[in-house]
Amino acid sequence: MPIASSAPVREFDSELDMNSDSPSPVAENQDRVQPAEEVELAEPIPDEPAPNEPAPGEPALVEAALVEALPAEPLEPAAGSTVSMTGAAVLVIVAVIAGSLYANLSSLVVNRANFRFFPPFMAGVNRNQTEHLAAEYNSIATAIVAGRGFSDPFKDQAGPTAWMPPVLCWILAGLRWVADGDSEIVIALFILLQDLALMFSGVMTVALSRRTTGRVWLPAALFVGAMAYYFRLCFQFTHDCWIVLLTLNLVIAGMIWLRPFEQSLRRAAVWGICGGLFALTSPIVGFTWAVAALATGLRKGRRRQFAVAVLMSILTVTPWVIRNYWVFGRLIPVKSNLAFELYQSQCLQAGGVLRGNIFGSHPYAADGEERWRYRKLGEMEYLDEKWEIFAKAVRDNPMDFVERVANRFFAATLEYSPFSPNEERNNGRIFFISQLVYPLPFLSLLLLLVLSPWRPLSSAQWIVIGVYLSYLLPYIIISYYDRYKFPVLAAEILMMVWAFDRIAGWFRTMPPTAADDAEAVIVVDEADPASGAA
Repeated sequence: MPIASSAPVREFDSELDMNSDSPSPVAENQDRVQPAEEVELAEPIPDEPAPNEPAPGEPALVEAALVEALPAEPLEPAAGSTVSMTGAAVLVIVAVIAGSLYANLSSLVVNRANFRFFPPFMAGVNRNQTEHLAAEYNSIATAIVAGRGFSDPFKDQAGPTAWMPPVLCWILAGLRWVADGDSEIVIALFILLQDLALMFSGVMTVALSRRTTGRVWLPAALFVGAMAYYFRLCFQFTHDCWIVLLTLNLVIAGMIWLRPFEQSLRRAAVWGICGGLFALTSPIVGFTWAVAALATGLRKGRRRQFAVAVLMSILTVTPWVIRNYWVFGRLIPVKSNLAFELYQSQCLQAGGVLRGNIFGSHPYAADGEERWRYRKLGEMEYLDEKWEIFAKAVRDNPMDFVERVANRFFAATLEYSPFSPNEERNNGRIFFISQLVYPLPFLSLLLLLVLSPWRPLSSAQWIVIGVYLSYLLPYIIISYYDRYKFPVLAAEILMMVWAFDRIAGWFRTMPPTAADDAEAVIVVDEADPASGAA
């Protein structure tokens, strides 16, 4: 009697291994089942087909039924994958080191014409901004080390601030203290942290792809390609991209591997502290952590752990909230500059998607009108003024705000919007490739969602998709440009890997052609005892 092919059986076996806590009916009856060959030799062949046996001259229906009964994809990843990820992880790590060294070789350039050998590959254009050190974060860190406390976001001594979230400011202050104020050492240490965050993100991407699909080289190659695509943000620009990338990927890794709401209260408490620290690093990452916690923690049997995690996250953020209320007399959960972000996108930037030239009017960029007003009014009054301007613009033309939100949605998902349009268009080949590649992650997401009723997604895949959507949503509503999207790099790669795996699965499970059907009938006929064949 024909049996199912070996590939589906292996998939079925891995699913049984994963659910080994419950007794398997296959395992219980294993001693009583004889091999297929023994059954055919030991039992006489009946004149009429048995209920589950194929009739003479018909295709092997049992095989088809068994294949259809097997799950198209396990709801949870198989735990016993034997695919090694060492080589792929080494590729990612070596690529990060090579990219960082290559980018910083530009500091040795003497003849400006030689900048054409470094992205964006234009003579005389140096895009290595490693001395940037996260702008306002660095200014606040300098004030902390100087003994002025958490203040002065725009270089001048303008007093206390809550303009930026505190964690990166504290890290930079620590680096300055360790380096004794030596800026070159601070830059080197900052680049090291940036590279380590990229390494962790790449290895996590490979590990999660291995867990869900068994593929390791495809995600590694895509991660290396993504670093080339985001070369400026990965290696030429020292801002908060790396720490937001790191914390967002820690949310993914924690929810999938730590499973904080399914374990002890102690683990839930640790996860709550992490959630508070994530929020103090980036309020959007804190929001993403909260969405993931709500989506998974309110189920029956998890509510105690969920309550403990939420309580610990609130307690972690509370000292910072108390500090802000004490200093400013207002409830500021993490940072204060929301009004400026809304004002900038609605009133200063045409279309609502931020471009490079818009930052020339930022209070940090130059000692101009905006910084003067900040010093004159103070932080709270300055932000109140921006809020009034934004609110009036929306009241006067609400559809303009809706149109800008739509523009930000397309810029974050499908339409490539370069940070420096003129530079990008001067290199037509790179611009064309960017336009083709940019929408692939979101198209992959749509493919996964459309197919999910027929090919169910695992919990790990739903977590990654949920993190991706909940992270981008606030930026679509408030303010957006490429730096804000960069932290979903790992999630985008994983969605492309999963979409590729779905497409590849179509070819593995394509229905047989007419020729295949005819061959199957012939094979069955040859085994028919009525034909006189042995």
